[in-house]
Amino acid sequence: MSSVACPTGPRRCVDEHELGDAARLQRALLPRPFVSRHGWSAAYRFSPAGPVGGDILDLIHSGDRIYFLLADVSGKGIAASMLTAYIHATFRSLVPLGLPLEDIVRRASALLCASTLPSQYATLVFGYLGPDGEVAITNAGHPAPLVAGGAAPASVVPTGAAAGLFCDSSFGSTRLRLKPGETLVLYSDGLTEAFGPGGEEYGVERLQRAAERGADGDTTRLLTAIGEDHAGFLGRLAPGDDLTVLALRRDP
Repeated sequence: MSSVACPTGPRRCVDEHELGDAARLQRALLPRPFVSRHGWSAAYRFSPAGPVGGDILDLIHSGDRIYFLLADVSGKGIAASMLTAYIHATFRSLVPLGLPLEDIVRRASALLCASTLPSQYATLVFGYLGPDGEVAITNAGHPAPLVAGGAAPASVVPTGAAAGLFCDSSFGSTRLRLKPGETLVLYSDGLTEAFGPGGEEYGVERLQRAAERGADGDTTRLLTAIGEDHAGFLGRLAPGDDLTVLALRRDP
């Protein structure tokens, strides 16, 4: 076996190799970039600020429902990516049990609290899409999802504390019904809390306007509208946090 000289020292070489492996693992956990099933279309943008990030998302098919998850964990780097993998596996194991949303998130939160450090927790949105347009959502301290393409802009407020913050947390749920052509938009706070060159925050209202501009097309067009608006807002500034957006559209 040949060896390769490491000008910055062997420790640095090992760290870069481990980061590369962690990044490949994290991306391997992501769903396909575009999914269409049971009258719904889904697409997403996943852009960590570094080699690995603290955001994770998933789409899980169970019967005639599509379960969705978007989580943002505390911390940065490899430790955060390990936590995202843990959350991904936890929800994957709980969904087949057929439990109510509130119970799934309660169990996931209790496991996270009991199995990680006190400083580790996650804000998340978890729910499902039904074939008749039904949407059920449990929001654990995460930025409120938006509904674009409807008669009026709408948002879904949080229904509980961040997952893993307390070991005995309970959670509620919200139910709504999307009409054909309407899109549920989930996102991490790295999108709305980004600051532009003048020190102003991107914010939820600007995100809603960008989403509405792209809502007359498919999920890919909506994500493009948000991405172009956000990039224009930042200018030459690099994003300082992970950026994740998930668009879930009820097909016409």
